[in-house]
Amino acid sequence: MYHSPVQGKDSPVDKYSYLGMAVTAGNFLPSSKNCGEPLSYAVGAPRSNGTGQVVIFVKCHSELLKVQLVLTGDNFASQFGYALTTADVDSDGLSDLFVAAPFYHLDQAGGAVYYYRNSPQGLDPSQEPTILKGVADSRFGFAVSSAGDVNNDGFEDLVVGAPYEAGGCVYLYQGSEQGLRTRPSQVIRASDVPGQPLLTFGYSLSGGLDMDLNNHSDVLVGAYQSDSVVILRARPVIDIITWFGELTFIPFQRFRHCLEMFLENCIKTSQNNEKRL
Repeated sequence: MYHSPVQGKDSPVDKYSYLGMAVTAGNFLPSSKNCGEPLSYAVGAPRSNGTGQVVIFVKCHSELLKVQLVLTGDNFASQFGYALTTADVDSDGLSDLFVAAPFYHLDQAGGAVYYYRNSPQGLDPSQEPTILKGVADSRFGFAVSSAGDVNNDGFEDLVVGAPYEAGGCVYLYQGSEQGLRTRPSQVIRASDVPGQPLLTFGYSLSGGLDMDLNNHSDVLVGAYQSDSVVILRARPVIDIITWFGELTFIPFQRFRHCLEMFLENCIKTSQNNEKRL
């Protein structure tokens, strides 16, 4: 629990900051900075400081949470902290933090997602985050979610919604050993979904669950203006099985004899079925 002061210098964020607009948890800090606890908590305050802020809380042997770190947006009125998620995109066992700013407007962008890569020393506010940007007026980052490991390569992936890009879009970014790949591997548009045209496709997202039990993570996409939810099912494109062993060669005459017997049995079976009919 955290009781934010309604005013004064003791508050980590401004009054009417919308603290709690988004929340997520992860191992953002080493235990030495986290009172020995495994988890810390990121909370969005998208109206704080004019740009938006994210407060990292820790729980130190008390029911009340303690402010440990504050991340601040760099674009006025961008709503930095509007949406949050965590994903271990480089598979190092540490939670990477993603902060959405859907009203980001620098360089004619239409929303942004900030990627804070974690390290054994914890999140470092002085380190420049990687910024993913959407097209103008798309509200890129209105929703953001871990997609789980969509392609089963051992790295978590990320999905970002841009609900006002045409009828809406969902961007898929893949993780790697070097971190998140900043170029989307796939863009799913509302027009790609069969049926009635959708609006605000990508307004909400939930990923990381294998809905059809095929060992690939699926993603749920909300389109509230169309009263619809779409399930994006992930599936393998191709499976390659490599086998090492001793090869046995069959003489051609023997192969031919086996093939003739097989065809003869097929003909007999077909004739018997015709007689029954």
